[in-house]
Amino acid sequence: MDSSFRLLSLASSFSLVAGCAGTLLPVERKEVDSAIRDRDTATLTAICQGDKRVRVDDDKRRACNHLKAQAATSGGCDTLVKRWEGAIVSEDTQRSFGEQFAACKQYTDLFERVVHWGREEEGARLLVHLEEKGLPVEAEFVRYAETHTGEAFMPLPAGRAKFALDNIGKWLIKKGHKQHCGTIAQAARGASMTAKAWTMPYFRAAKCVEGAPIAADALLSERADHRMWACDTLATIGTPANLGKVKVLGETDGYSEIREERREGRVWAVKVYPVRESCTAAAGKITLRTL
Repeated sequence: MDSSFRLLSLASSFSLVAGCAGTLLPVERKEVDSAIRDRDTATLTAICQGDKRVRVDDDKRRACNHLKAQAATSGGCDTLVKRWEGAIVSEDTQRSFGEQFAACKQYTDLFERVVHWGREEEGARLLVHLEEKGLPVEAEFVRYAETHTGEAFMPLPAGRAKFALDNIGKWLIKKGHKQHCGTIAQAARGASMTAKAWTMPYFRAAKCVEGAPIAADALLSERADHRMWACDTLATIGTPANLGKVKVLGETDGYSEIREERREGRVWAVKVYPVRESCTAAAGKITLRTL
């Protein structure tokens, strides 16, 4: 074989090997992050379809989810709710939809349909993200609370109302928006017991005395955890006007649990009354504040 031909063949082989090696080198997380940030559909598609290997397995899922989010959020404001309800939701999808709900000024849908999704504060992070993008999320929530009072305040199934208000409260506190006590308390008057219960974390964190009547209403909840939260909340913001009801629960609430206690080297099953304990402690704190 001619030496020049052998050299050409060798060079071609090296080129082929180098090209194959390039496709086999895993994509780093920072490259995936960059593709998501830049909406690089070609790179994301190659990752999602397996044409590009990733170093971290979860990055393939992220790429696929982002492509789904891009597809789902393609369309106008008139189809937005329908597309959201039919979407496979991830945190990326939620963020993409959240941005579009805000752009379409569909804030009621944002607060009632989108913010509740997730179990790890995804909704709170979404609201922080939207606010940090300069969108008027705080003003729009105040507007929502002022125009959706009583039964219209978070009129959702209990699970959705719980997570929506939990995320909204965490967002408000994280961003230092502690001045909306009166607005939220007014909205919660006449709302579902779930809605009332899940405004209480905000009332406690913001030390909202305006929230005391809502917490007092929750003392009548059929759920023991609501009654306990109500007493915990009134321990912080309660007034002498709440003292009578708090004392009654501290003495008579019937909810009990079995708690294990170790004494003298043995484990004993002890019947305890958590609501009574919380309410008795709350009564003491309310009394101390009035002395």
